[in-house]
Amino acid sequence: MLTGLSFVLINSSFMLTGVFFIGSGLLFVPMYLLFKPIVKDLIKMANRSTNMKRVNKLRSAEVTAMLDLLGELDNGTHGDFGGFDSFGIESSRQLKGQINSYRAEKLSKLLGKSVSKMHLIGFAKNANYDYSMTSQDFNRFIDSNLEGFKCYWYFSKNVYINNV
Repeated sequence: MLTGLSFVLINSSFMLTGVFFIGSGLLFVPMYLLFKPIVKDLIKMANRSTNMKRVNKLRSAEVTAMLDLLGELDNGTHGDFGGFDSFGIESSRQLKGQINSYRAEKLSKLLGKSVSKMHLIGFAKNANYDYSMTSQDFNRFIDSNLEGFKCYWYFSKNVYINNV
């Protein structure tokens, strides 16, 4: 039966050791093991920068996934992961050349991810660009396919995050 810390020794290598009486014997335990929970907390605090780096990598992966989704829509490609059709997004090729920075920002916010304008500047079009879809047509298309976009976004985002 362990009766508690009886006294502390400093052994030949100058390591603090706790001495416990157990029945008729003695148990010598290094002091750092006695304070292991405290040491764990200190290590967690020391790893703050490591944790912040990980959080930043996850954010970056989400932004990359969103930019790829928007790029695939603007380029008129069929999308990854079996295509947009497999996620319930019908006629996604209608959006070819229809994504500008404003529409990209609106779609990303609808999907729950805000992307900085610096990243969306790549979707800017010339002032003379002729859109085949009006803003109302674009909004109707997005609203009618919003669940499909959410499913695609969720799946795509997780693929990118798992690769971090």
